[in-house]
Amino acid sequence: DEAGAGTAPAARVSGDPQRLRQLFMVVLDNAVRYSHPGGRIRVRAAVGRAADEPARWTLEVQDEGIGIAAEDLPHVFERNFRGRAARAHRPDGSG
Repeated sequence: DEAGAGTAPAARVSGDPQRLRQLFMVVLDNAVRYSHPGGRIRVRAAVGRAADEPARWTLEVQDEGIGIAAEDLPHVFERNFRGRAARAHRPDGSG
């Protein structure tokens, strides 16, 4: 365990289990696929609550990979979109 790492409080996440599993696998696969050899990937889950709002569960995946250019950020959720750096890093893939 790294300093400050711990267990996130229990939280209920509603959604289609198969789609949630697919989402987690895609996010983790991308972190591995676009990281440099020997790079580290950190995964953190947290539950937080803002005033007068329901609890919010977040998943944070941090890697030491190639990153996403600022001009590509508006397009990351478009089907089959791959930024220039992603295409240069690995020519295969569908977005």
